[in-house]
Amino acid sequence: MALLPVTLAVKELSSAQQKEIVEQKVPISFTADIQPIFTENCAVPECHSGPKPAKGMILSEGKAHHNLVNVKSKESPRQM
Repeated sequence: MALLPVTLAVKELSSAQQKEIVEQKVPISFTADIQPIFTENCAVPECHSGPKPAKGMILSEGKAHHNLVNVKSKESPRQM
């Protein structure tokens, strides 16, 4: 599950930025790199925010990291 945010973040980057990350092993920050993607695409009404977030997963700022990192997957219990 921890790879999902990184995968989403890398997909949003240009090919030059992706190459830099791969070649130089640039660290990815959840707050600076991942959360903005969730905020723009996922933590919106009727999705992963509000009173009834999809699958009970809140991805809004201040909650996404806690709900994703080092948490067992509810969809695939074999993974963490």
